[in-house]
Amino acid sequence: MLRLQTVQKKDRDLLWNINQKYLYEMTTFYDDPMDENGNYHYGHFDDYFSDPKRVAYFIFDDDILVGFAMLCPYSNIDQNPDYTMAEFTIFPAYRRNHFALDAAEMILERHPGEWEIKYNEKNGGAKKLWNAVAAPYYPEVYHLNVEETVLSFKTAEKIIAACGNDCAACPRYTAHPYEKTDEELHHTAELWMRIGYRDHVVTNEEIACYGCKPENWCRYRVIKCCEDRGIKSCGECSEYPCENIRECFAVTKSFEPMCRQVCTDDEYKRMEKAFFEKEKNLSDKKVKLDPVQKEDIETLWRMQVDAFTDLLDKYQDFDLSPAAESIDKVIARFEQPWTKYYFIIAGRIKVGAIRVVDKQDGSRKRISPIWIMPEYRNKGYAQQAILAAEKIYGSDHWCLDTILQEEGNLHLYEKLGYHQTGRLDKINDRMDIVYYEKN
Repeated sequence: MLRLQTVQKKDRDLLWNINQKYLYEMTTFYDDPMDENGNYHYGHFDDYFSDPKRVAYFIFDDDILVGFAMLCPYSNIDQNPDYTMAEFTIFPAYRRNHFALDAAEMILERHPGEWEIKYNEKNGGAKKLWNAVAAPYYPEVYHLNVEETVLSFKTAEKIIAACGNDCAACPRYTAHPYEKTDEELHHTAELWMRIGYRDHVVTNEEIACYGCKPENWCRYRVIKCCEDRGIKSCGECSEYPCENIRECFAVTKSFEPMCRQVCTDDEYKRMEKAFFEKEKNLSDKKVKLDPVQKEDIETLWRMQVDAFTDLLDKYQDFDLSPAAESIDKVIARFEQPWTKYYFIIAGRIKVGAIRVVDKQDGSRKRISPIWIMPEYRNKGYAQQAILAAEKIYGSDHWCLDTILQEEGNLHLYEKLGYHQTGRLDKINDRMDIVYYEKN
């Protein structure tokens, strides 16, 4: 499965080497000479390890390095983007596997905001890729010269409704910061009639939507059902997909042919993103636990280091942090008969991992550690993973510990029925470890 791994200072030489190979490939389109040492000049390379506005990623397919990306915020067109795709490639041996499109979309999802992407018109693969990536965001097109084009666009984090709709893409959605003008709302009301969602052009007040609420009318009563179950979306439900949501998918899909018929290309792309990907959006939220195999240990370890690096930087707990652990320590744990590691899978993506310790001797089962990768946090995946573990091992007699200063962790565990034991270990001036049990 495809994943991004942040490039660290220790990875400098590896990034330099693969970037040099990429720059050589780009001489097909640019007349860049080598220096006297046989290298291609890259003036800001070391800034990626000192400038906080720059970031680089390795692109992995499981344990295989298949490409890399380098991001900076510096404009090609005198604008003020949040991000510019400075460099991006999938190595030749791994192309034609959709890795480029999937990796680009993962990067955009991790970094919502104002974007610029430049490509050379002679590079047909790049032109096709970046236009496909940018199309849902209606990019402005700038031609720097006859050979170079810049796409400028703004992405936003998906706002996935309980039924799977993407509110951020919906032309009706008017909650801040997605306000619509009267003209835009009237156009949407006319579009709704042409598609068949309404039998007449309704008022702007009726077409405007501020988000789903339990008191709102809904044919499928999705919001009320989720509220009763204490979840945010159908994708988090143990009964998903139920007959009710299947009917919702079918009815939504039934309007797709008419949308293709009456919508412009841009309108259809927006409708597709807002409504016709709802099943995918919910499936991406549905978590399953996939046992880690021995050949997966390096992937597991790299994910662990990447996931906990921000906390290590914050708390400087070099003796305890999973980010500071060696792969040998992870291997030793993996080989313990009472330990089981699982990848946390959402859709087709490894979004994190969890280790369960169960000695089956009457002692408490333990979660140590659990993590969600940075780009997939705040989506309910950790909660689902813990509940999935409880389905496997039983829902009682658990324990775990966490950082007292991480209030989000405390809230999660207490919501799931864990209570503090009263034990508190001071690690340093920045952090304490608090202990929890669940009976």
